[in-house]
Amino acid sequence: MSRASSTARVGASDGSTSNLAAQLDIADPACVKSYTDRGKTKLEHAWEIQREYDLVPFAEVEDELVAWIADQAQALRRPLSDQMRSMTDCAQVAFQ
Repeated sequence: MSRASSTARVGASDGSTSNLAAQLDIADPACVKSYTDRGKTKLEHAWEIQREYDLVPFAEVEDELVAWIADQAQALRRPLSDQMRSMTDCAQVAFQ
């Protein structure tokens, strides 16, 4: 989506700009239209959200996630009887 169409959509005259401004406690709805004027604004807001919620970039956890998914997939490929035997073995050890 181009920047122009993005700005035009945010500035729609159907009341959505006013509604958004009200939800965000912005006194002047015209300010909403200028949100896309400065490219770095949305990045700064994304960084602020990442800090607030302790989020990390996907690239930092991608290998760990891929390994976890592979482990889960491998577990699903084992026959159910093997899975049950493993659970039974654990239970026997736990109750000895």
